[in-house]
Amino acid sequence: MAKMNQIKEKILSGKRVDTADALYLYETADILSVGSLANYVNVQKNKGKVYYNINRHINPTNICVMSCKFCAFARKPGDEGAYAYTIDQILDKATEAVAQGATEVHMVGGLHPRWKLDYYLEMLGAIKERFPELHIKGFTAVEIDWLARKARLSVKEVLSQMKQAGLGSMPGGGAEVFHEDIRQEITAKLSTPEWLDIHRTAHNMGLMSNCTMLYGHVESYEHRVYHLDKLRQLQDETHGFNAFIPLSFQPHNNEMGIKRYTFGFDDLKNLAIARLFLDNFNHIKSYWIMMGQDIAQLGLYFGANDLDGTVVQEKISRMAGGRAGMLMSQNNLENLILKTGHIPVERDTLYNPLKELAHNDEQLPPVVSASNLARPNLNRSFPSEPKQEDLIKLAKEHDLFKLGSLASELSQVKTNTEVSFAPSIEIKVRDITHPNKLQDSLSSLLAHNLSESKLSPSVINLDLSGIQKQAEGERVSFSGMLEYLQILKERFPNCSLSVSGTRGLWCLVQSAQKSLGEGFKYLRENQVDCFQSSIYESERGITKTEMTNLHHAAHDYSLPTIPKVELNVAPRAESPMWDNFFAQLISYREAQKESGCIIGLSIEPAKDSFITPAEFIMAISLARIAIPNIPRMITNLMRIPILSPHKGEGSSTHLAEEKLSPVVISFGANDLGQIPLDQVVPEAIFEEIRAAGFVPKVRNANFSEMADTSWTQDKGAFMRHKPKLHKLG
Repeated sequence: MAKMNQIKEKILSGKRVDTADALYLYETADILSVGSLANYVNVQKNKGKVYYNINRHINPTNICVMSCKFCAFARKPGDEGAYAYTIDQILDKATEAVAQGATEVHMVGGLHPRWKLDYYLEMLGAIKERFPELHIKGFTAVEIDWLARKARLSVKEVLSQMKQAGLGSMPGGGAEVFHEDIRQEITAKLSTPEWLDIHRTAHNMGLMSNCTMLYGHVESYEHRVYHLDKLRQLQDETHGFNAFIPLSFQPHNNEMGIKRYTFGFDDLKNLAIARLFLDNFNHIKSYWIMMGQDIAQLGLYFGANDLDGTVVQEKISRMAGGRAGMLMSQNNLENLILKTGHIPVERDTLYNPLKELAHNDEQLPPVVSASNLARPNLNRSFPSEPKQEDLIKLAKEHDLFKLGSLASELSQVKTNTEVSFAPSIEIKVRDITHPNKLQDSLSSLLAHNLSESKLSPSVINLDLSGIQKQAEGERVSFSGMLEYLQILKERFPNCSLSVSGTRGLWCLVQSAQKSLGEGFKYLRENQVDCFQSSIYESERGITKTEMTNLHHAAHDYSLPTIPKVELNVAPRAESPMWDNFFAQLISYREAQKESGCIIGLSIEPAKDSFITPAEFIMAISLARIAIPNIPRMITNLMRIPILSPHKGEGSSTHLAEEKLSPVVISFGANDLGQIPLDQVVPEAIFEEIRAAGFVPKVRNANFSEMADTSWTQDKGAFMRHKPKLHKLG
């Protein structure tokens, strides 16, 4: 902590952090301190504004003479999927872009063996002749070097001819990682000095450029710091870089042999360190195309001030398994920015503002002062049982790191780095109409569930949420449910049992003409360890009093419960319904005082509500602050809201929850709920949790046993390519 304080003092006094400081920031697990420092610097520099542009990617060809190990885009002539656009085809795409309001086309592609400089000059000239106001950001240093060698001209001569033909600026691709040990392993492209010199030449000619770093493959933290230092040195010299863009490695359809995406925890920390180390850069881009919209939005709290643009048709990362899709509308971009409390500003390529969204001062993020960087002392700065108005004030401030600090002080994570979850098998009663069909269903379910995971289930959950939807003659009776439980206990003697589904349980006890208390009594007698809200049903329409009474009825028979609180957004509203959310939280806080049998509280987005990851993480922190007397704050992995649900080419999954799971843990959660083995392979979650500095633990239904998971420390499973990036606890 002393080192972190030294770095903070440097930043507050206007001194530069050095490479040793940057390495420490990469190695620390204290994402709250790193993120809050980056947020402080960003707010001072950019005053709460976040930029985007209306742009269109045009990749003229994927035919390439190079064979870079990490590339999934390149094809050889004659290969399936190889293409090369004509000038007319490129003009058609530019025409579409302008019709959609684009102010920029972004053009990069492969090194076509037959295309010469003249073809590129014709391409540029044709676009500028038809659309003189359209900015062309085109061609990486690798492409420029290739064209110069083919034409036997200097880089300066090639850039001069391209500038005259219409080139407005350069992208930052081809940088990958500057350390030669890494470059030799992953790419056959030009050397680091050559890449830097091409951008130096462009800057000296008045051509601005971006710069990038491809991370999350075989590089170490030292290699990243080396790369950033080279960029900072060149920016000191030329001041020609518009923005720095970290590019997260996409793992599919290449020769690298890496099977997983970058860690969400690492994505955010990488943005924050870039903001702190690259002090001579105004703009750090949270590139949604590669990070996904989820992490990209959260990146706006971690030092980034740009979301790139509408893009429309980016192919390079998509073909490597990119899961973010290829298009975001202007409205979506602005909405993601607004929901973090920042102000959207449409820009041109050179960061001249074109349109700033109308706002009032209350929409701006709080001005971060040096004193705000200190971790708040909860005992002195905030009441132990905050009222609803106290919580609403916190929510409106959009100060994510203040919330995270308050929440982490209350969370068990502060003193105990264990993060629990329960590998489970879900038995959905709505899919099984008669108990005698259960055995056959179980056999089929088990064969599928355990095919990919090393873990056996620790919890069997009988979900009742679909019972009220059954036809009248197909409803499972109360006695049928008890028979289910007996079969499950016999089939899984080493697993704990839980039952979920508030409405379904009510339906059963009413049909059996029993009271809720009697229902819970029978559950307890049949060795059920916990009753919980179902993730598959909404509890809208059930009053706070009804829900409180239900949990009291369970507690009367010593049956632990896990209720949930849903975060909702009113129709046509921009902000969550915090009033209702906090009222529910406070009702459970009071119920817990009476019984002490609420063993966890699950926070979920309401069904059919557009809740962003940033809002959800705020809700987690606020829930922990509101209810310090419930031991487990649960963010069920299957209900973490995601914004990038697409499958990239070659990707076997479209889920982004694993990237977000360690982030929500850092902001107050300490459990990821029950994870159905037929939907998620838990090993990926173990990797994310460990990469964030926490210790994953398998639990049972009522948290009374925590299984040892020391087998996950096998470095070969997920550290083979990242000796420095994923330190084990």
